[in-house]
Amino acid sequence: MQSCYESIGQGPPLLLFNGLGFSRWSWSWQWNSLPGLRLLAIENRGVGGSALAPFELADLADDGARLLDRLGLERAHIWGVSMGGMIAQEFALKHPDRCAGLILGCTMAGGPSATYMGTDTLEFMARLAREGLTDASVRGAMRLNFSDSVDPGLVDRYVALRMSHNPPLETWTRQREATARFDASSRLHAYRGPALLMHGGDDQVVPSANLAVLQRLLPQAQVHSFPHARHLFWIEHAPEVNQLVRNFVLA
Repeated sequence: MQSCYESIGQGPPLLLFNGLGFSRWSWSWQWNSLPGLRLLAIENRGVGGSALAPFELADLADDGARLLDRLGLERAHIWGVSMGGMIAQEFALKHPDRCAGLILGCTMAGGPSATYMGTDTLEFMARLAREGLTDASVRGAMRLNFSDSVDPGLVDRYVALRMSHNPPLETWTRQREATARFDASSRLHAYRGPALLMHGGDDQVVPSANLAVLQRLLPQAQVHSFPHARHLFWIEHAPEVNQLVRNFVLA
């Protein structure tokens, strides 16, 4: 199927996979901040104008490969965050010849070695979901997404973008179900290419214990932890993250 996408910049291509319920707006802190790279933000099925159809995360990885075909690109670096990091792993495993480098942020390999969010966090998120997407509920989730020292102006910008891009409930449900079935823990070691792993040290959504698992599976990877950051570290720490990513892709 044909997915919607956005392309910004010129240079080596960097294919971006969004997290659960997010669309390309979540890369707003990367637009025009990675000079020398071509950013390709693909929309997952049911988000940002892409049609909704049944899927596993491997199908979303295939959508990314089809996008490269449409654009006449043989290879790209792949960057995924949270659920997008799971899709990126599937891309690297299914299309290794098309993955110039793998960048994983705040994600996990799944399976028995994964550490999932605690009961308190799960109940908190369930309550916010029941409330629906409102200014109050989005701001209520800030303690999971950003550190206590985050710039209030960044939060206001995030809330405005989040509120204006709300996927339908069916999309949320299918993405959650596909994420729950994801397990690359017995396969990821087969990826031998370059990798960059990043994680917030205080992430309660995808606990940072998952970073150690990814390190064991990808011993060749560069690793960077943001000690006090929470789940949306690539937004709160965009300047540092962007520099790490740019250096990795252009190395």
